[in-house]
Amino acid sequence: MAQWWTTRALPVLSIDLRSLALFRILLGGLLIADLLIRGADLSVWMSDEGVFPRDFIIDWSGDNRWSLYFMSGSWIWALLLHLIAGGAAMALLLGYQTRLATLISFVLLVSLHNRAPLMLQGGDNLLLLMVFWSIFLPLGARFSMDAARVHPDQQQTLARQANQYCSVATGCNFISSHGGVLLFSLLEKRRGMV
Repeated sequence: MAQWWTTRALPVLSIDLRSLALFRILLGGLLIADLLIRGADLSVWMSDEGVFPRDFIIDWSGDNRWSLYFMSGSWIWALLLHLIAGGAAMALLLGYQTRLATLISFVLLVSLHNRAPLMLQGGDNLLLLMVFWSIFLPLGARFSMDAARVHPDQQQTLARQANQYCSVATGCNFISSHGGVLLFSLLEKRRGMV
């Protein structure tokens, strides 16, 4: 049984740590691009002087949403949160304190989505899902500042470790995000053909 697992199942179910490093870099870049795009209209969408003040969003969405953006209606507060999110996304891109940067990015992305729910589209939900599952993956194991900061005595040990990684988070991340996109795209196309 153990031989079957290592020769057959593990190569199919595992992910290469170098691929996770590329995923981390692209995810960090995508978060930065998203923040830059949304940052152009920060005072319009994220302040009380804009289109949707906090009171309206809180009444519209009910008590089941929280957001750090609800703490103040000033565009300066929104800019501060955007800058913190940008710093966390840059840390994620570089692989510095990767797990913490991913967690901060997730919390600030949830806050952003809950502050401006009328600006969202399906891709935003997919991005949120990918950032969530990335919290549980070793994104900083290769090609990162985290990997470079390992003590010199342990670098040879890390270099000899296999590049394959398998966990529940690996499967959930790719099944829920990629599989969901493919499944629902297929269903939408079939519905359009009928």
